[in-house]
Formats: sequence, structure tokens, C-alpha cells
Amino acid sequence: MKSIIMFMTILLIVLTMQGCKTIQVNPSIYCPEPSRPVLKTPADDKAILDNHNALVDYALKREAQIKCYQKILKEN
Repeated sequence: MKSIIMFMTILLIVLTMQGCKTIQVNPSIYCPEPSRPVLKTPADDKAILDNHNALVDYALKREAQIKCYQKILKEN
């Protein structure tokens, strides 16, 4: 009985996976990915502000990357 349940479970999983779509990535689309900031241990206010500025700069670069992808996808 246990082997039948296991067989049916595996069969269900295999049949379910057959219906899944695979995502094709278009290699001609390239938008540079910004490097992640290296945060300092906040020992004083200057380190905290430097971390904040690094995170804001990183967020702006990621936003520019997303806009780049959106622009290229609209053109295609």
C-alpha cells in the first residue's frame, strides 16, 4: 500500500512538472548590474551616514537598471 502511494505521488509530481513553463532569457538584453555596497560597522555617525549614502546610491543604480530593462523590452 505504501509503495502505491509513493508511486502515485511521484507520478503526480512528474505530470505536474510537465505543465510548467520554462523562462527563456534573451541574451541580447544587457543592462549593467551595480555592485553591492560594502557596509561598515557603525561605530560613529559618519559610518552610519556613509552606509546610508551607499545604500541610497545602490538603490538608485538598481532603479536605473530596471528602467534600462523596461526600455529595451518596450523597444522589442
